[in-house]
Amino acid sequence: MRKDFTVGLNVSESGVDDPDQQFYENYVCGAERNYTGYCSPEVDKLVDRQSMESDQEKRKQLVWEIERRLAEDGARPVIFYPRGATCRQPAGQGADHHGQQHLQRLALRRRLARQTVAIAGLK
Repeated sequence: MRKDFTVGLNVSESGVDDPDQQFYENYVCGAERNYTGYCSPEVDKLVDRQSMESDQEKRKQLVWEIERRLAEDGARPVIFYPRGATCRQPAGQGADHHGQQHLQRLALRRRLARQTVAIAGLK
């Protein structure tokens, strides 16, 4: 309630295959579960736009833009990837763990480096 913390993690998950629940509950300005106090009117507008978008591809692009902004702003840092989010070969012959894990490690290092620089005030 006081937001008197050094590090806080939002570990909520959603059983709904729709980004609205996570965005509206955790990241829009004034949301009750927005424990970090993150507020960006521009992101709020994007959240509303993606929610109203009926074209699936356009909505995906808006969601990825929101995800990018949340990650860059430090509001939604990616600290791990669930095992279920691995790439699968088209024929269903198993997971391509090597390629996916390599990409995840690279992405994580890049994000952590950005966060470390931002925290240190070296932008």
